[in-house]
Amino acid sequence: KNVLKEIGVEDYVLVDGSGLSIENRISASAVTKLLLEVSKDYTVYPNFISSLGRFGVSGTLAERKLYDSRLKNENPDSADYRNRKIASSVWAKTGTLDGVSSIAGYLQDRDGERMAFSIILNAVADKTTAIFAEDALIKEVLSLSQEQKSVVNANDTNK
Repeated sequence: KNVLKEIGVEDYVLVDGSGLSIENRISASAVTKLLLEVSKDYTVYPNFISSLGRFGVSGTLAERKLYDSRLKNENPDSADYRNRKIASSVWAKTGTLDGVSSIAGYLQDRDGERMAFSIILNAVADKTTAIFAEDALIKEVLSLSQEQKSVVNANDTNK
């Protein structure tokens, strides 16, 4: 609670620290702020990021694929190869409750920039559709160039 207050997050309800209570309330923006704060603390960050799953590699993301896992071309200059490498540059934790699907963590884009992200979907009727939407949004962010991200950040009203 002290850390959240220090980083300016005051609008939340934390009933159960495990995240298993439907009564917990926190915004995706607040989760992202917390992840950014963690990334600044190198006494915590290396162990924290290594505990997160990776798309197609480990944890709750081991079975999730952002791109076709069967590469048509192993040439490092091919789009197939680059896409697989980029997909493994996402470290995240998923969460689901009845009607809720979420994913939050860090991603490293094509320019090598690492950033924090959080997606929380409420009133989810179909978990598969929610996961597809989360993955599509992550793929979109991964594909943005530095110039495109600058435009997105300039238009972001939830900072």
